[in-house]
Amino acid sequence: MMMKKDKINTILENVQELRQKREYVKALSILHEEMTHFEHGIDNSIKGQYFYNAGIIYNDIAKYEEALMFYHKALEIFIHNDDKIEIAKVYNNLGNLYSNLGEYDKAFEYFQKGLDFSLQEEHPTLIAQTLSNLGTVNRAKGNYDLALEYYMTALLIFRKTDNKRSISVSLNNIGSILQSKGDYESALKYYQESLVLAEILNDTYFVSSLLNNLGQLFSLTKDYQKALHYLQKSLLIKKEIGDKSGEGNAYSNLASLEYLIGDIALVMYHLQKSISIQQEMGNKYGLFQNLKLLSILLNQTGEKEQTLRYLNYTLDLAEQLGIEDDVREIKRLRNQLTHQIQ
Repeated sequence: MMMKKDKINTILENVQELRQKREYVKALSILHEEMTHFEHGIDNSIKGQYFYNAGIIYNDIAKYEEALMFYHKALEIFIHNDDKIEIAKVYNNLGNLYSNLGEYDKAFEYFQKGLDFSLQEEHPTLIAQTLSNLGTVNRAKGNYDLALEYYMTALLIFRKTDNKRSISVSLNNIGSILQSKGDYESALKYYQESLVLAEILNDTYFVSSLLNNLGQLFSLTKDYQKALHYLQKSLLIKKEIGDKSGEGNAYSNLASLEYLIGDIALVMYHLQKSISIQQEMGNKYGLFQNLKLLSILLNQTGEKEQTLRYLNYTLDLAEQLGIEDDVREIKRLRNQLTHQIQ
């Protein structure tokens, strides 16, 4: 007997709710339990939905090989069924995956495929989401003007469909681009409008991200008191909602701000907090940034042997991450310190 449609919808809704709460282990447990008990003759489209949702969650937790496997399983089914909307969704998520891996050309290729299928179906939400994704790829590649065009077009569509969550995200994306272009006044307006919507939607996770962005913006404009206010509020929310990765980044951002202010004791304290979390989370890039700043501080305070020790950790991470400019600079500083100690 086939699974009843109502039961399937309930299971998938439960999985999506768990994902929103970031209870990924529970969500995956449900999906794997269902997938091991697929009934003979079950509709392929249902299998496709289970595979697709598993891919999304594995992507969320950065298990990209597993995500790829499930995305391609889902894609095979949706192509067989000629389900263009679901095909577009999978291509979009494949684009997001490759974007996370820094493979932006490959990401662009998948987003473009997703856009083609979305346009064929004249699906405004999918079209706008894909345009937004194309904006993000161009932002990552430094093509700010083109990214802004994509984001603005996506925002126009989201406003027409009154998709408040996506409007809020688009406003934040535009603010980020304007900030990168140095137009801080316009960036502030977009961030603030985005924040109002996120608060109306009671999206605490996104609110915390926007508060962080406002803190970073005020840091750039040298309004350090406002920057500190927003970064501290962001940290508080991230701790309340259990966003461990975000908490680590928040400590790092506070440390960077306090470095500008000149409060070295707080810089060291928050750096150590961030380093501990980044190590726990396995975030190599975040750990690299923190160790780099810590090495600079130790060198300034005359702790040369300590500096050398941390520079070696930092160099190892820079080489693993393939950041050649930093590798050269760290080697130069390390050689200089070695001669001074001898």
